Amino acid sequence: MAEAKGLRTAFPDLQARVDLILAEGDLVSVRWTATGTNTGAAMGIPATGKHVQISGTTVFRIRDGAIAEEWTSGDNLGLMRQLGLLPAEFQAPLPRQAAQR
Repeated sequence: MAEAKGLRTAFPDLQARVDLILAEGDLVSVRWTATGTNTGAAMGIPATGKHVQISGTTVFRIRDGAIAEEWTSGDNLGLMRQLGLLPAEFQAPLPRQAAQR
């Protein structure tokens, strides 16, 4: 809950779109894309004013009709890159030949 509050503080216009939902047994997987503008400070980092888009996946375990567990994995490196919060050597994309290895 605190993490969601921090996201809303940092990105008050945060919008999430569900791209795909898969279910099997007691598990539900949601592929999502989120966009927002960083107009608030978070975790001691001042607002950048930059608009970002990230994607991720959340898996829920359902028990007795309610969410019992939840795991989320998002593109945090991409988020930091879009906000300009990485050292310069991490800002540029890899050269094409290095990316193909």
